[in-house]
Amino acid sequence: GVLLKKQMTEKLSYFKRDKKRIDIVGALLTLVMTAFIMYVVVEVFGAFVAKYTEIRLNGVRDVRARQYEIMTFVYEFVFAVDVIGGVVAINRAIFESDDRMIIQTLPVKASDVLYSKIIFIYAKQVLSAFVILVPFVAVFASVTKQGAGYVILGLLAAFIIPVMSLSVSSVLAMPYYYVKKFFSSKYVCLLVIVTLVLFALFYCYATVLDFLKTLMSTGEIKFFFSEKTMTTIISLTRNLVPANFIAAFTLKTDVWKNLGIIAAITVATGAIGILITSLLYNKAMKTRATAGAIMIFAKKSAARKLPPFLSLLKKEFNLVMFTPDYAVQYFTVAAIMPL
Repeated sequence: GVLLKKQMTEKLSYFKRDKKRIDIVGALLTLVMTAFIMYVVVEVFGAFVAKYTEIRLNGVRDVRARQYEIMTFVYEFVFAVDVIGGVVAINRAIFESDDRMIIQTLPVKASDVLYSKIIFIYAKQVLSAFVILVPFVAVFASVTKQGAGYVILGLLAAFIIPVMSLSVSSVLAMPYYYVKKFFSSKYVCLLVIVTLVLFALFYCYATVLDFLKTLMSTGEIKFFFSEKTMTTIISLTRNLVPANFIAAFTLKTDVWKNLGIIAAITVATGAIGILITSLLYNKAMKTRATAGAIMIFAKKSAARKLPPFLSLLKKEFNLVMFTPDYAVQYFTVAAIMPL
């Protein structure tokens, strides 16, 4: 309990300017930006659901099948987001935590520390899944006239998906750690990669929204989803585990069968996730931290004296360039603003 409270306090300190004052402006701006993005997504999603469920395959309109396909992709998206977030969280909690060496000297069992970290990561995953699912499930239920039971089952997935994603995240945590360690000494290269990735994500986001808007406003959506395209989508949804089982269960298709499969996957992946995370944690705790490394620099000639204005400009540029948060906020955002 104490360890969980400590982690929660550290997480909430993000919204504080100092130890006593909460950064209300920063929190409000974050909420407003998130709400705006979700509003755009929800508006497009609602219109898409209404159009997509009207699509006929071989002249037959199978509304339940179209609903199943939509929600399979939604749950798979949440699963992917939780996997990515889980990889980062596990890496940060196990390999990069500043307090692990201090906690190791305290009269606290290693298992208690491990379980507190796993529970905290799981709670974060549940929160992120819940935030994503609430608008999607609510809009889907409203458009397709689903009852309160569907909403409850749909939101229940926010507690199930993180268990499954934790297992995948624990497997990917070690490769991610070594890749990140490799690029840690190549700061400029990492900044370029982050900028390109964010640029690609925003470009895809804008392209997809514009594409869907065009399809739905012109009524061409029915022509885009041809028989060949629909066959591919149907085949793909059958292989999107575990999202396909969750979608079928929430839509009350083979309820007991899908419930059993979901329960089996949840128990198995949960056990695997805890086991692998335990192994990673033991490895991290056994690794001795290195300190006091001697850095040898080549002798440099005296730097040319610059005018005061250029000196200040150079200082500010170096401050921004070599501070990760500033670099991303200034250069990356400036690069993707044209989108």
